[in-house]
Amino acid sequence: MSEAANGVAVIGSLNIDRTFSVPAIPAPGETVLSTTAIDGLGGKGANQAIAAARAGAATSFIGRVGSDGAPWLEMLSNDGINTSWVTQADSEVTGSAVIAVDPHGENSIIVDLASNARLVPTQVAEAIGFLRPTVVLFSLEVPLRSIAAGLGAATPIKIVNAAPFDEGIVEYLDEIDVLVVNETEHAMLHDGGAKIDALDTLIVTRGADGLDVISAGGKPHHVAAPRVDPIDTTGAGDTFCGYVAARLSLGDDLLASCALAASAAALATTRPGASASIPSAADL
Repeated sequence: MSEAANGVAVIGSLNIDRTFSVPAIPAPGETVLSTTAIDGLGGKGANQAIAAARAGAATSFIGRVGSDGAPWLEMLSNDGINTSWVTQADSEVTGSAVIAVDPHGENSIIVDLASNARLVPTQVAEAIGFLRPTVVLFSLEVPLRSIAAGLGAATPIKIVNAAPFDEGIVEYLDEIDVLVVNETEHAMLHDGGAKIDALDTLIVTRGADGLDVISAGGKPHHVAAPRVDPIDTTGAGDTFCGYVAARLSLGDDLLASCALAASAAALATTRPGASASIPSAADL
């Protein structure tokens, strides 16, 4: 039986994160000693799904994990996330990431996609067709062909977080309702000659300086970010994207969704870890 049309479906990665606290991000050829090392659930897809769920939306996650993925899927389920459309491949390993975080909260991340790189396009299209979500949220730690399959499915609102940046995404701009990029990714879009006017809405996040919402035919609208003392910026962008998707699915307008999401992302930077740092609506 098909579920009623509602909520958020997140298509993306699930990674096992190992986060090291370091006195400084190592330079090429440099070795630094960590003061702490913590394992946790991560991956842009999983983080965004958790953010959407904690923001109050009915949330489903569509992805792929390896034989070691069961404990991490259980963590998603503990947040009320539907994981029935996650493939677990016994012959594969789950994606992983190594994260170094300095005393100012800045980070450096290396990701091994592993099973994420094998997410099947037909799985994505079938899941969206079954779930019939109000909002579908994509990020680019899975194959672009799988993103394309999801963008081709009938959904009221399609949001793409173009991170990590893949220039191939410019071929699909006319199928995207909201594109979310940071300042570096925004520059990459322009350098690649992307026709930004093909988008309904572009959101450019600027860290502590907030974000700009640029709608087709309209003037940019700036949304300020709350001032905080960050200790770890890992997952802040994912928190923002998940909150925007959730609030849009619940009927908020875009600017109100972005304002709340900016507050959630700022609060996330005051806590260590990726998924562990994501606040609930009650926290805000």
